Amino acid sequence: MNKWNLHTFSEHGVDSNKIKICYIRKSNKMLDIMNYAIQTTNLDIENICPVLWGYLKNRKLI
Repeated sequence: MNKWNLHTFSEHGVDSNKIKICYIRKSNKMLDIMNYAIQTTNLDIENICPVLWGYLKNRKLI
């Protein structure tokens, strides 16, 4: 597998086949992706990422 990232040298490009937009249930909205990840994980997000959890709760996103 080729090593690459979006921070390339000026003479080096990234093949568009290596870039794909993430879709969850036919949606590419970040909130839908985050909610899916939170709902389907076994991790304790509230304790692992309290700042993220607080932000989402404060804005009534979860």
